[in-house]
Amino acid sequence: MTYVFSGNGTTTGNIFCYLNGVQVGIINNIGLLYAHTGDITLGGHTDTITADNTSSTGDYFEGSIAEFLIHDLSLNRVQVRVLHNYYAAKYDLTL
Repeated sequence: MTYVFSGNGTTTGNIFCYLNGVQVGIINNIGLLYAHTGDITLGGHTDTITADNTSSTGDYFEGSIAEFLIHDLSLNRVQVRVLHNYYAAKYDLTL
């Protein structure tokens, strides 16, 4: 699964979700990420407010994350597909 944030450098952008190299969703008009005092977590959170402003505690991902990538640019569909193909070959997965 891949999430790509594509912003316009001011106040809004979009998040594209890819599963096995195929775009399966989009969230429009996402604001920029701003400095904050809370933690950023991968696979779970322990605070009481989530990104969609609902209240929840102790939600954790139950699985394995083999690798985690952060890029300083927004990937296009072809670049996402290349990454998915690379990792499918590396981990012997079928797309």
